[in-house]
Amino acid sequence: MNIEFDADRYDELQLQVLEHLVKSVRDGLREAGVDDDQILYEVTGNLSFALCAIIDGSRQMMLDDQPVVPFLTFASERNGTDLIAAEGGSWMHEYVFGTVDEVFAEDDED
Repeated sequence: MNIEFDADRYDELQLQVLEHLVKSVRDGLREAGVDDDQILYEVTGNLSFALCAIIDGSRQMMLDDQPVVPFLTFASERNGTDLIAAEGGSWMHEYVFGTVDEVFAEDDED
């Protein structure tokens, strides 16, 4: 297995994952009957942030008195062994609220 550390490419990939995560949360809430736009916006942001904090390893988690620290990587190709990573792992939670704004702005344009 080869791991390439490329922060620029990694950032593009994590932003793509984040956009899909935010849209999935929003769509799931809509399917569950959340139809108030302000509540939908706020809950989408809060849930997305919580999920990304777990993925990023910025939420403290323990198992048997040992830290649990996820480290997100991306495969260069499907079923491949070449991975793209960034030093220190992902930082998607820092982009959540800006991405939520963009996703909801796209909704307003449609």
